Amino acid sequence: MTQAENWIEQLPQAVLDYLDGRRLEEVECIVSDMPGISRGKAMPAAKFARSDNMFLPDSLYYQTITGGWADFGSEERFTDPDMVLTPDFSTVTAAPWAADTTIQIIHNVDDQQGKPVPFAPRNVLKSVVEQYAELGLKAVVAPELEFYLVEPNIDP
Repeated sequence: MTQAENWIEQLPQAVLDYLDGRRLEEVECIVSDMPGISRGKAMPAAKFARSDNMFLPDSLYYQTITGGWADFGSEERFTDPDMVLTPDFSTVTAAPWAADTTIQIIHNVDDQQGKPVPFAPRNVLKSVVEQYAELGLKAVVAPELEFYLVEPNIDP
């Protein structure tokens, strides 16, 4: 079964409730770069449905937070091979702030032979979690909230 045949069926109920009969216009295909910034591509939902694979160049992971390029030392890069993006439908979420009816899907990143790209942050995390499991450990994660949304005090 191709993605086009069953992808709507894989959407979580919360996303279906968000759509509520509206036509889905856009799908944002998301991956994280090294500093944790969302990267990827946005495409019309109809094009997403017809696409079994999406691609991004692996140079995505060689750009620094300031927009420069990582130092490769003696290694020179003469090619910029595409990575294959595969949607993880368990991560689908609505994007109600978008102008059009839009959903976002985090994607897994593999090379063209189907192997996980070892330096993709999501794959690094999966590897660490697997190593913990092999040791009989389970990672417990809790965010530290450093930013709060507050109403400005206009009368100090």
